[in-house]
Amino acid sequence: MFLAWHPDGTIFAAGHEDGCLAFWSLDDPDKPLLVRTIEREDVNVTDVESLFDAGALESGARQQSGTGTGAGGGNEREPVFKIAWSSFPDQASLKTLLSSQGTPGAGEPLTNATIEYAERGETVLVVLGGCIVGAPSAIHVLQLPAFVQSMAPAGGQASSAAGSGQGLTLGQRNALRDSLAVTGITMYPTTTPAEDFLLVPRSSPYFNLWHDPIAIVIFLTPDPSLPPIQAPHGGRSVDAWEFPPQRSDVAPEDTGRKKFRTVEDEVHGVLPMTAAPMSPQYRGGRSLSAVASPGGTPSPGWRLPWSPPPAASPNPLLYTASGIPLRAHQPRPFRLPSLFWTGRTNVLGCEIYPLDNIVFTRLISWAIAQGDDPEKPRLPGLWGGAAVPDLASPNAPEPGSIKMENYRVLATYSADGCVRLENL
Repeated sequence: MFLAWHPDGTIFAAGHEDGCLAFWSLDDPDKPLLVRTIEREDVNVTDVESLFDAGALESGARQQSGTGTGAGGGNEREPVFKIAWSSFPDQASLKTLLSSQGTPGAGEPLTNATIEYAERGETVLVVLGGCIVGAPSAIHVLQLPAFVQSMAPAGGQASSAAGSGQGLTLGQRNALRDSLAVTGITMYPTTTPAEDFLLVPRSSPYFNLWHDPIAIVIFLTPDPSLPPIQAPHGGRSVDAWEFPPQRSDVAPEDTGRKKFRTVEDEVHGVLPMTAAPMSPQYRGGRSLSAVASPGGTPSPGWRLPWSPPPAASPNPLLYTASGIPLRAHQPRPFRLPSLFWTGRTNVLGCEIYPLDNIVFTRLISWAIAQGDDPEKPRLPGLWGGAAVPDLASPNAPEPGSIKMENYRVLATYSADGCVRLENL
């Protein structure tokens, strides 16, 4: 089990071996605020719809309607191996960072994504693992709204006395649960399963390196599709991506959230519990309309009596096969310094080639044209070193003759079958 604390310090998330994330409040140690998978909420709450998802039907109906592959039911999941709960600068710190942009001590420039998260007071939860077994390898980033302080339910009495050792009131619990409602999900795809990840903070080494990160470094398992690499070369590889990702404006349509009520809620006119609308993307392509009727024949318009009307199907181009909404803008990868050349990019050999001025200019013309907007910029804050001419050793050339020499490029060939050129 892996723990991650909310930056507020009153809520923590626990990743479990069954692929679930449990959120707990220090004010109520008796039961979690929310238990979810990457895709769905309240997976620990059993109702009739979740029983259908789990395949709790008669054998004849089960054969016609499927075996229950909903996100909350019969799919086996990876354990949650690691989670990190990242926050961003508060309003005062954000103003200071913005005012210092362009000055020598500004550090890494602020991205639009960081500014948006900071202005909204939002946080992100980075999750390694928790995927359905067999799904494409990826690290998921769950976008969470601004933290809402617990509050008493409006217009009614509390169902329990908070602060008296009896846990949270229903209103306080619902307010905290609203702060845990995922408003978007971003996927960092990986070529092979990830073993670990590291967030690179802008400046602060505290908060477990999770506060205001500017990049994420992902450590990957060996790629079986490549030829074996003999020692001393490493088989594992490293990826680096821009962080945080751009905010997602495509919120999950169906979260599976259950709404709870008490006797006091009925007295004060609170609406009864209803189940969230079920989307085929979250049920392995099977909606409630495909569930068999008592006679064993599928009833196209059938749904559970207490369920709301089925929602319109989301645009399939915006969702993955498991129902995760995708953003229009994918995260931007970074170039890694030579210190991290391992695995797929492990350098197996190199050669230095002198080039005529015309050839060299033609070779780097694209890089010159794209200099202000590189396709894969260097990882911020981490550098692989620098090289300078040797003018002091006994065999060093005369300084006056250096400018007459040809340009040189370093050609390296790597384990992934690519040849890379670097200007010397």
